[in-house]
Amino acid sequence: MPSASVKPRHWYERLCLVWRNAVLQTFLVLGLGLGFELCSAQASAMQFIVVERCSEGVTPSSDPAATLGAGVSERPLECVVIPKEMGEGRVILATGQIEKLSADQFAEFTQTYPAQTVVVLQSLGGDLIGGLRLGQAIRARGFNTYLATRAPQTDAKTLGKCFSACAYAFLGGVERRIDPLAQYGVHQFRGQGKDLDAVQTQKLAAILGRYIDAMGVNRQLLDMAMVTEPGKVQLVPESSRKAWRVENTAMASNTVLAKWRLEAAGGGKRLAFASQRQLKSAATITLAFANLDGQMRALLIVRPDPSLEGSAEWLQFFSERTPIMIEAVQANGESGKRFQLAPVSNWLGAGANNTPGTRQIWLATSGDLMQNLQAGAQFWVRPLWQRRPTGLDERVLFGTSGLTDTLLAL
Repeated sequence: MPSASVKPRHWYERLCLVWRNAVLQTFLVLGLGLGFELCSAQASAMQFIVVERCSEGVTPSSDPAATLGAGVSERPLECVVIPKEMGEGRVILATGQIEKLSADQFAEFTQTYPAQTVVVLQSLGGDLIGGLRLGQAIRARGFNTYLATRAPQTDAKTLGKCFSACAYAFLGGVERRIDPLAQYGVHQFRGQGKDLDAVQTQKLAAILGRYIDAMGVNRQLLDMAMVTEPGKVQLVPESSRKAWRVENTAMASNTVLAKWRLEAAGGGKRLAFASQRQLKSAATITLAFANLDGQMRALLIVRPDPSLEGSAEWLQFFSERTPIMIEAVQANGESGKRFQLAPVSNWLGAGANNTPGTRQIWLATSGDLMQNLQAGAQFWVRPLWQRRPTGLDERVLFGTSGLTDTLLAL
């Protein structure tokens, strides 16, 4: 967690400071040391190392299966392969056994690092308290987490693995993703040197449940852990990781895209619109088009997660006009032509809102944009926020199914 000299910068940092105190007090009251160790007592304590991203297509071993295989002769990577969807932030490799003080060491190491830094975890487990605190420290700084199979191989036994306490630390990432060949596993917590009675077990399960809730993950992950014996590890399959929001970023091909629909709005206007739920919350972004006095306009509608509906903290993000970038997606999945749409209203000047927290803004379009969108199958929408509102993704993928028909009806 942040040191006393580091002030909370985000709502989730303030939340994590509260959680840190609550978790530590509970464990002190219980008087327990808890661990998930699969490592030996001589396992190295977690270290934090700044690493470079691999240049696209230039890696010492481009085959992940070869990197993970036994007896491979190729030298380990000196850089880490990070998907484009994880952003362009700096990269920190966190490798080794998690200890109680790992979070403090991490906080000291990352004091000057910006949000969107990517933390690549490689660990077989360690101390439960340390894992929860490390996850809180990661979230407090707005960092992302990733499990890589193509990374500097500091220990062949941990490459591409995140088990036990590491699995909970991983949930601290604002955006989280796991390489398809990486392994993410959970199992029951246990006391070090003493058995836990039923009361202690229930209290600890409640703490873990609340931690998982705070990180925006489904509690079915905890259910899986609770039915897996401490000496074993249950690997969580990719389908469950995504359904339970352990992973909350997705490639374009894995995203469910809404079909465009037509709706009658106030003042006799018609709107062609599609809505997409955000990957990291229950917030939604709606893009709409309307013909206003012979001019085609775009309308961006932002609705918060229900937990932030109408809160002052949420509304502060909408004091400035926000342009948006629309980027076409080519048939091969590569980026296509980009269009920047300038706002022609503020967030409160686009008409009445359906709910207290909903905000909407009108933007200018062009004939070239509209033709380009209808010619493709998908496109990204990226609002150019000065500060991105809580719970919103950096960019949102939209499909074009039904777009042409609804535009013709405007």
